[in-house]
Amino acid sequence: MEFLIFLAVPAVLAWTLVLINKHEQSQANLLPAIGLLVVLTGSVVGYEFFHLSGGPIPITIDRLLLAGLLGLCGVFYLRGSENLRGLNRADLMVFALVGVNTASAIAHDWRFMDNMPASRLLFFYFMPLALYFAMRTVRLNVSDLKWFSLALGGLGFYLALTGVAEVMEWKALVFPRFIMNSAETEFLGRGRG
Repeated sequence: MEFLIFLAVPAVLAWTLVLINKHEQSQANLLPAIGLLVVLTGSVVGYEFFHLSGGPIPITIDRLLLAGLLGLCGVFYLRGSENLRGLNRADLMVFALVGVNTASAIAHDWRFMDNMPASRLLFFYFMPLALYFAMRTVRLNVSDLKWFSLALGGLGFYLALTGVAEVMEWKALVFPRFIMNSAETEFLGRGRG
């Protein structure tokens, strides 16, 4: 199963590139959709659902999708269909936050508890930073915003129901099932995301 998922993600991204070459208009909805998939897969399925050894950094579905998204942003930028905007105050604040946390992680024992500070810095700050900068170049229209609102509202509803099902121990209603594992209690009762 893992091997099929590992093959499916690059195949979907390659198919998407073919569609872009055929239909230039499909690009407008492509980047926001992949960005939304990164958020959804990272929130719902995560590391425990699928991971492959990638050296020090395991390969997961959301990381594969983020790499594909960044690659597509690069392709669109090189083709001249996406423009990099200048930095604004919000961007500078994001850089300052990530910079302070990076300095803090480096100044302290980043190898503590099997590299936990370094991994948190990478996955909780650098990955969202990459997603932020990929998405800030995207041109969104009203229908994109409607889909985003519906998808994120649905994600919130799913997380709320999952959190209630976890606390009430209704195991049949909890998806994915591995989050009911009593050994992994980090998200238990908090709706995973």
